[in-house]
Amino acid sequence: MKKGKILNFEILWDTNEGLLSLAEKYIPLDIKKASEEGCTHIAGIMLNEGLLPFDDIELQDFFNKLKLQTEELGITLILLSSLGEKFKNISVPFEVCYFPYHARFVFNSYKNEALPYYDDSRNKFLFLGGAATRSNRIGLLSKLYDKGLLENAEWSFFKPSYEEDIKWCRKHLERYDDAQYEEFVNNVERNIDERYDEVKMLIKDAQETSKDMDWHDIVHTKFYKKPGYLTPRVFEDTRFSILSEGPNFWTDDYDFVTEKTWRTIINKHPFIFAGPTQQFDYIKSLGFKTFEEYMLIPNYAYIENENERMDAVVKNVEHLQQTPNKNIIYDVEYNFDNYLDIIEKQNRLFYRLEHELHIPRKEIDHYLDNEGLDHLIREKDE
Repeated sequence: MKKGKILNFEILWDTNEGLLSLAEKYIPLDIKKASEEGCTHIAGIMLNEGLLPFDDIELQDFFNKLKLQTEELGITLILLSSLGEKFKNISVPFEVCYFPYHARFVFNSYKNEALPYYDDSRNKFLFLGGAATRSNRIGLLSKLYDKGLLENAEWSFFKPSYEEDIKWCRKHLERYDDAQYEEFVNNVERNIDERYDEVKMLIKDAQETSKDMDWHDIVHTKFYKKPGYLTPRVFEDTRFSILSEGPNFWTDDYDFVTEKTWRTIINKHPFIFAGPTQQFDYIKSLGFKTFEEYMLIPNYAYIENENERMDAVVKNVEHLQQTPNKNIIYDVEYNFDNYLDIIEKQNRLFYRLEHELHIPRKEIDHYLDNEGLDHLIREKDE
């Protein structure tokens, strides 16, 4: 009799054991336990950060050992990978299914919402930041600030709080003297959604008390339970977005985007892409329109020098604000429909997991058809 199970290969919890030792220790134990339960099929999921911090040689060795184990136990193993882990430099002895979980949890966060329509009469743009320590975050925001473009913008920016982040940001904005820098970061600090404040306070408390960060404090916050959601009002009140995507831990692999991109598309916003060129190409590879024909500098995303590329982004922001184009509505609707096609492909994957791998639908819904990240951080007693 065939029996399937989903195993969370992304093991992260509070322990003195390193992440590498956790994976090497607990994943084989989980597979052994599944076999004892009578499982013949396993889907190993890596949907948020993935198998860290393996290098290629370590990962190849780890996969080879898993292959031997599953063959001995008579188990068919497939991997579901979401954020960038395409394993380009190793030979994976299992089937790998790319499953962009961020697309799914954003969709689930909005599927019961009344979504906005594109309105070219709006003059504001939307710039949602994140970690400040990137040139396309604090660096780009400072360029928009210097040009006075934030007067017609909605944005979020969280002042750096870790000591090393503070040093990075200060060095990155060397063109400001100390007074100018302090004035800038104080003027631009802004939060569109109060849910992130809860996470910020936990980080601040950990720093001030010198205690280790507890993942289980963070994952129980409202932000981690629904990270893809932002009120549609901010998209209704603005005309286009700046997407400040960035690299993940696999610096040679950009085949992913985060909730920033999916949320923009589902809310029918055109965008200017302020991120690595490879990610811009990846968005294109998914079949989405990328709006460069409406820009003053159409090839902006392919400018190699990052500082010059951010300067081109600023010029395109100014241009798009001043020259609305009614044809954009056709592209945002096309992107929305393409998003729904991706969701339908995921539905077909769910059907296969249930009917070919015999995984209970309840497990599929819990792990893959969710709207949060909190369930992916394992509890210590799991």
